[in-house]
Amino acid sequence: MKKQIKTKIRSLRPGDPIICEWMDAGYDDNDPIAWSDIKQVSELKEIQIKSIGFFIKATPNTLFFCMSMEQDKEGTNIANKGQIPLGCIKTIKKWGDQ
Repeated sequence: MKKQIKTKIRSLRPGDPIICEWMDAGYDDNDPIAWSDIKQVSELKEIQIKSIGFFIKATPNTLFFCMSMEQDKEGTNIANKGQIPLGCIKTIKKWGDQ
């Protein structure tokens, strides 16, 4: 599965619109540093995220994207940047691909 994700990422070009489903590295808890009973561990839940944006680049460990892009004759500007560890990505596709 991870090889398929890396292959798909290599096919992307900066500015391509993407949909990425990934597991957040955090966990679902209202107060993560407070003491609690260990029996509550069964109540912890993974957080699955779906991000929609524009591909910027990828390193061997991280996907970089943005949620806003503006292009004019002088260049391209981006805003609302984000990054996702490649190991957390479950699926990624270019917007419009099946």
